[in-house]
Amino acid sequence: NATSDPQLEEQFAAIRNRHTCRQAFDVVPIDAAVTQQLHQAALAEGARLVDVPDEKRGSVTSLVTEADFVQMSHLPFRRELAHWMRVSYPARDDGMPGYALGLSELQSAVGPLIVRTFDVGMSQAAKDNQLSRGSALLALIVTEADDVTDWIAAGQAMQRVLLTATAAGLQASFLNQPIEISSMRLQLARALALDGDPQLLLRFGYGPNAAPTPRRPLADVLVAARPPRPETPVEDVL
Repeated sequence: NATSDPQLEEQFAAIRNRHTCRQAFDVVPIDAAVTQQLHQAALAEGARLVDVPDEKRGSVTSLVTEADFVQMSHLPFRRELAHWMRVSYPARDDGMPGYALGLSELQSAVGPLIVRTFDVGMSQAAKDNQLSRGSALLALIVTEADDVTDWIAAGQAMQRVLLTATAAGLQASFLNQPIEISSMRLQLARALALDGDPQLLLRFGYGPNAAPTPRRPLADVLVAARPPRPETPVEDVL
């Protein structure tokens, strides 16, 4: 097809291979040309991808770990998190199975109880500290403002960036905790002197292929619109 877009074709082919990798990445730098592709992907959807410079990585990592402590000290947050945690096998049709979190079979079985019962902020912060410092690239999706239009642009940019990364052989996951807390979101923007609103914090690198997580059947999440009722001819009413 003469009108086909090779980049879109690559991204489409990457859909089935794009999975969130919550494990550590290899200590391998990302080629500048690949990073540029990620930037272009965000721009194509009306957002920007802003790299975290090396000299600011410590500050950003500190905000991530501080946010871990805040979130994990909040019982309703832990209850919701535990609600979505699943045993690895037998697989459910939604949620986060233990294997996606790097948990053993036993850990996946007792994990939800532990998260509901105990403040696990220290262990989560220690893990995220390693993930943040050990990733080849930390970057934020940034929008000009923070209204509904910007949220949609951020979501579209996220998907295009992640598919572009997958097509290039990269793995990715989220370290979005400081953006989920209003005061820390502001600190993050100030620490990086951002011109705009940070919407997502992602990490990229080369690493193990992440296994897919369950998805609900299409019939469970898609509501078919009812066909419009035919208009009654005037003469039938009369």
